[in-house]
This record gives sequence, structure tokens and C-alpha cells, in this order.
Amino acid sequence: MPLALLLKCELTIADREEKRERREEIDQQVEDLESKIATAEGEVKALKKRRDGLESEGKGLSKCIRDGYENRNVPCEERSCPNEAGTPGIATVRLDTLERIEWRELTVAERQGRLF
Repeated sequence: MPLALLLKCELTIADREEKRERREEIDQQVEDLESKIATAEGEVKALKKRRDGLESEGKGLSKCIRDGYENRNVPCEERSCPNEAGTPGIATVRLDTLERIEWRELTVAERQGRLF
């Protein structure tokens, strides 16, 4: 059986051209793969952001379930209303339940009333 040894061989012009073409092919493949990796990394970031948003929403729902309430925007209005002692003031009232949320005394400008 013949013996094979790894020895130095001078490249011919054809050998060099063949290796140069192969190198260009490899460079193009690497560039294509880098582009695909960048696209995939962008998709991974988008998926992680979506996952984080869903986890946050889930935590918020769990808190609502655990606490038994949530904060919502509720239509309210201010109405002229005296307090328990009869002092004139303004009450903020929820329009869905007509519950008084807060009460405050009239400001100086509000006490002036309208002349006409």
C-alpha cells in the first residue's frame, strides 16, 4: 500500500484561480448567513418583546383577580353639594354609581356667584 505524506506543493495558476473562486463562494455564503442571523436576531427580539408584554398583562390580570378590583376610567362630574355640616362645596360624583368620591370647599372665585 502506498504511503501518503503531507508535503509542500507549489500552486499552479489554475490552482490559485480555483482556490480564489472557492474563497469568493465561501465569503458570499458567510455574508448570506450573517444576514440571516441578523434577521433571526431581530425576530427573536420581537418575540421576546411580545412574550414580555404577555407576561406583564398576565401579572396584571393575576393582581386584579387576587385583589378583587381594578382601576378604570369612570365618567365623573362636579356638583354643588354641601357637606354633612351644611358648608357649601363641590362634590366629585361617579356617574355610574352616583357615589361621592371627594368633597371640597368652594374657592373664593366660586363663592362670588354670578351677577347676571
